[in-house]
Amino acid sequence: LGGPLNSAGTLRARVVAARTAGDTFIDYKKRSDDVFYGILEADLTPDTTLSFGYEHQKTAIDGANFGQAPLFYSDGTRTDFPRSFNPGTPWSQWDMYTDKIFVTLDHRLASGWRVKMDASRLKNERRATWGYLFEYFPVEPSGDSTIEIRDNPATSTNKSFDIYAEGPFHAFGREHRASLGVSYNNYRSELNLNSANPAGWDRRPLNFYELQNFPKPTTFHTYFNTFLDAKETAVYGSTRLKVADPVSVILGARTTWYEEKSSSYNGPADTWTTNPTAKANGVFTPYAGVVVDVTKDFSAYGSYTRIFIPTSSRDANNAVLPPQTGQNYELGLKGEHLDGRLNSSFAIFRTQEENVAVEDPTGLPLPDGSTPYRSVKGARSKGFELTLSGEVARDLQLIGGYTYFAKRDAEGALLLPSTPERLFRLAASYRLPGAWNKLTVGGNVSYQSSVYYDEASGLGRASQGGVTLFGLMARYEFNQHVAASVNVENLTDKHYYSGLGGYNGYNYGTPRNVWMKVSYKF
Repeated sequence: LGGPLNSAGTLRARVVAARTAGDTFIDYKKRSDDVFYGILEADLTPDTTLSFGYEHQKTAIDGANFGQAPLFYSDGTRTDFPRSFNPGTPWSQWDMYTDKIFVTLDHRLASGWRVKMDASRLKNERRATWGYLFEYFPVEPSGDSTIEIRDNPATSTNKSFDIYAEGPFHAFGREHRASLGVSYNNYRSELNLNSANPAGWDRRPLNFYELQNFPKPTTFHTYFNTFLDAKETAVYGSTRLKVADPVSVILGARTTWYEEKSSSYNGPADTWTTNPTAKANGVFTPYAGVVVDVTKDFSAYGSYTRIFIPTSSRDANNAVLPPQTGQNYELGLKGEHLDGRLNSSFAIFRTQEENVAVEDPTGLPLPDGSTPYRSVKGARSKGFELTLSGEVARDLQLIGGYTYFAKRDAEGALLLPSTPERLFRLAASYRLPGAWNKLTVGGNVSYQSSVYYDEASGLGRASQGGVTLFGLMARYEFNQHVAASVNVENLTDKHYYSGLGGYNGYNYGTPRNVWMKVSYKF
């Protein structure tokens, strides 16, 4: 619901509320999502607008399948669980709460410049209790295995502030554009691991055929808590210089100050550990690009940028990894066709990186339950992307793209083998002509290339070849108010992995499913 609150229209409001709930194809797993969003806008003057808003989201998952199904039995043979297999207990839950308050002040100057200020406070809370099959310990064909039990709540708060100015300026007989801004972020988090075993990890023998009957513990004890406080301040600016009618040069830079403090508490040992402070002062990351209007339909561009990305990932020793640094090069071509109804783009890129955080398959989960990472020197990434979207013919809409991306270390070894190197997506819809013009039909196809994962304890390699999925849709508009649509996903009911190796196991992708939606427009 939305609209003006006064006759002049200078005070406006909008609210959105939604709820989604239902079962899943995974045994005893249910999920619900609640969303509320509200914003109030006021024109303080004809050129100044103040906005204030609030956003709330809640996701509640019962029977949460934390972890994955194991890939191998202890003798090296492959497992073969049904797609509905849940590696968690029915009482496992994962509830997420998000509350965000934000305010925006936007002022437009007579010269064409605008000054905009954004401030927000985002709070996240997780309430999670799990009992799940622990894939890092041996699993036997008889069902003998290990269950890990934990109570794992977490909270985090992010306060952010950003103010920038952008607009045109004249020099050398031409009009150019520039922007300048300052941003600040303060992120604090607390991650708690509570165990039913007062001495540490709660890992018990289990027959996974009886996983659904395993009782929930009634008491949990503090085992390991992790605290993080990260502050980042940045000054940034850019300018787009029109050096000739068909040529624009873009120059930009960002200077960053970063500080991260972290500590942990071990409950059974009653000890505190303060980790070394991660700090970076005045890190300068420049950016440069050029855009050339080749024809009235195509523009070519090239760009270069430095990379500086602080990370909160930790290694097998629970130490924070150093920031990721490097440089990126990109060349591309963008097109606008059929009077703007169709857009196309092609880009090729290459990235050189240091301190890239990748999952460490040789390390057990960290004390807080997260996956350890390792820092890779001399990583190289390269790839290209081709996209096309818009109306290719009357009433025929098309959107598609092909992406190739590969990241390798200095010796040429693939760093992300469980991530597809090639992706293809194509979707089309067509509104029928004449007396059938209330009916729209369409379909989609997606493809991802092969992936693999080497099991952490050396039992073997799990591989998946290329996967192609198909979908169909139909939509009928009964009148200007009521419309109904039917969608079929995974039309051929393909068995495939949607996750491989995240917790030394695998997840299956969603089977064939059909859903219908009816909408009413006021």
